[in-house]
Amino acid sequence: MRKIVKISLISLLSFVLVIYVYLQFGFPWNYLAMKERYEDHLNSYEEQMELNKVHFDFLHKKYIGYAHLKRNPDVSFIIQTDRTTGAINDSYEYTITQNKAREEVAAILDHLLPNRLDENIELVSLQYPEVEINIWVIEAVDEQTKLSIKQAIEKEGYIADQLFFSETEPMK
Repeated sequence: MRKIVKISLISLLSFVLVIYVYLQFGFPWNYLAMKERYEDHLNSYEEQMELNKVHFDFLHKKYIGYAHLKRNPDVSFIIQTDRTTGAINDSYEYTITQNKAREEVAAILDHLLPNRLDENIELVSLQYPEVEINIWVIEAVDEQTKLSIKQAIEKEGYIADQLFFSETEPMK
């Protein structure tokens, strides 16, 4: 009787472990193959990149990887496989463009609105470099300053139709 309980418990734990591994990594041979494909994809760039992690998204039945630049680990992005075509795509270009937009818009704001409390700059579209900018200020910003900020941002090549000013403190 005791032997049956031990075998049942070991079987149950093994089953739970197998389910957990499948939910995290899919089938091991698919996981290893996808990890290799993702590394090959990253090697196609001139910039040296490193694959941090790959996991299986059970809900969408696809693999998702997380990578970063070797020279700058703060620049991280997602790499994944399109379920319908099987093509590998990543968010590297979007991430680089968004970081560049954040730096350029922040420099404009430093110059034209140095007393702001905070800002949030998001790249809305990569195809049309459109940015959404939320700026928190202590007091109302006059229309001329708003126009100057918008024109300076557009001079950098971004569409700045979503430029918002708020006199409340930003949520952290």
